[in-house]
Amino acid sequence: MDFVAAVDGALRAQKENGLLAGFPVTDFKATLTDGKYHEVDSHVSAFDFAARAAFGKLAPEGVVSLLEPIMEIEVAVSEKYRGAVVADLTSRRGESIRIDNLGDTRSKVTAKVPLADILNYDLALGTLSKGSATYSAKFTRYDQVPSSFEPDPKFPGAISMRVA
Repeated sequence: MDFVAAVDGALRAQKENGLLAGFPVTDFKATLTDGKYHEVDSHVSAFDFAARAAFGKLAPEGVVSLLEPIMEIEVAVSEKYRGAVVADLTSRRGESIRIDNLGDTRSKVTAKVPLADILNYDLALGTLSKGSATYSAKFTRYDQVPSSFEPDPKFPGAISMRVA
């Protein structure tokens, strides 16, 4: 039974260490289907090593993807600056953009935007609206990072700043 525990422990450790950029693996399931024991040659460390090696084969097979947090952002903005805000959110990979009238000369713009694209959004929004707009953001889900996504070279993001 020590060998099953070794496999389980190795997979749990590898899950926490991750396969891409050092981030933990989520939505992961493993099934141990076979294992052979030899009185002389079988050691716990061999089963640990085999489990780690099997886990490491997942990345090259293309079954692993990097996820990013998606935020729902709500911007209260004067109709005068609404177009600029919508265009800016679109340029930040914003989707599901909805505009609601707030009853006066203001609108509420709602969009789903990756967190990486709204870091320091308060500065950009202040510039776009001459300081008159406000916003709030809340986490909604994780989505796969597009393979074509190129991070801003001025801010490489958490992926390249991760230290093991």
